Amino acid sequence: MAGERAAALLPVWVHLFDPHADYRPPPGFQAVFPDDPYAGEIAFADSQLGRLLDAIERRHPDGRTLVAVTSDHGEGLGDHGEVTHSLGIYDTTQRVPLVLNGPGVPGATVVRRTVGLVDLAPTLLALVGAEPLAGTDGVDLVGSWSGDASEARPVYVETLATQIDFGWSALLGIRSGRYKYIRAPRPELYDIENDPSETRDLSAERPEQMAELSAILDERLAAAGELAPAIDPDPAARARLRELGYLAGEPAVPVELGPVGGLDPKDGMADALRLMRAMVLRGQGRPLAALGVLENIEGGGHMVNLFRSAAAVELGNAEAAERFAREAVAERPAFANGHVLLGEALAARGRAERAAASYEEALRIEPGLPAASIGLGRLAEARGDRREAARLYERAVGSRQGSAEGAWRLAALRIETGEDAAALLDEVGDLAYRDPEAALRLARAERAAGRDDAAEARLRKAFRQNRRSAALARELGAVRRR
Repeated sequence: MAGERAAALLPVWVHLFDPHADYRPPPGFQAVFPDDPYAGEIAFADSQLGRLLDAIERRHPDGRTLVAVTSDHGEGLGDHGEVTHSLGIYDTTQRVPLVLNGPGVPGATVVRRTVGLVDLAPTLLALVGAEPLAGTDGVDLVGSWSGDASEARPVYVETLATQIDFGWSALLGIRSGRYKYIRAPRPELYDIENDPSETRDLSAERPEQMAELSAILDERLAAAGELAPAIDPDPAARARLRELGYLAGEPAVPVELGPVGGLDPKDGMADALRLMRAMVLRGQGRPLAALGVLENIEGGGHMVNLFRSAAAVELGNAEAAERFAREAVAERPAFANGHVLLGEALAARGRAERAAASYEEALRIEPGLPAASIGLGRLAEARGDRREAARLYERAVGSRQGSAEGAWRLAALRIETGEDAAALLDEVGDLAYRDPEAALRLARAERAAGRDDAAEARLRKAFRQNRRSAALARELGAVRRR
């Protein structure tokens, strides 16, 4: 019976990404929350969730829909110096909602004990009568609202972004009962029951509690086994995940994740804020201002040097771009992105052979990496080898990650030779206008093919979306003069 019920399920997963920095709610919601754009983005997400649930209710009014609403993290919004998330493991980002509704879930019931997101999958499977998961750390929570008064289990929290992105220490933690322990270069202990905002560190006052929770954490880490990918996304999904920042390349050699030691993220928070500000400025087309924000960061880690290199490339300062890229590669030689940026800097300095070697090294680390294939394709175009360039762009487009840039560069080559590029342009979509480099390359291809009207129309639309682009303005003027 349980198997038949589970077989009839129609699972749907919906991810609402809007409440993420930088906070720009749609105009109507921005007007309602003029001084709190984050609240405006939450309100917009809530309205869209309402539309979804209303549509489900209309199509399936039998009351058999099970709904779970939760979040992967909260936002710091300045608490403990953290503006967004991933740099700390305080409750401001770690405590998230978990709301269940549907068959088997009692109404107006609040479970007050601490549970983890790891418990969600076993609970949903139990509610729909499916077989339990094997080897999971989570538990079925149905008993927690059915009178089971068993003691809450310790809940594990962590962030490795501090180590991966900045080269700082990782942060590991345990929530057990009323206490929360954070393992950091300077460890912390909080009484969540009496100090929910985690403003008073009790680590020096309660060494026995520290030792107990530290031992629990050690047991949790010792029990952790090797993790294997649970899914293999298709190319379109991989491209979207990479764009959102949820997917990166695998290192060529094993990287030890999770050691606590080095710079305490508490001491690096100001530099992280500068990086976020610089990212916003670069997104606004102001790479010089972005680099200025990062000027006083000493070192800064892998992520900062990658960003510095990319901004310097945009400014045309290839020498600085190479210096920053080499620093990034020296710190994280097993990550491909540093080698790609080094290739871009070397190419900008006219060192084609060295640039090609950097791109090839990136492909050795991460076979099929689109950015590396595109870099090699650009080098092939520069030396007049259009066939090789097309082959490399096709490889980028056909990679597991997919590549919009590879698609518009390949489309430009086909337009120049009179081939059909409509399917590629459909795949690129609005990026062909939002990205000034894409718009310029495609417009020049259309001009080379004698399609001046198409080139002018493309440039006019692109310029409306990129008023700061002097290159688009010059190209549009050249087309009009012709």
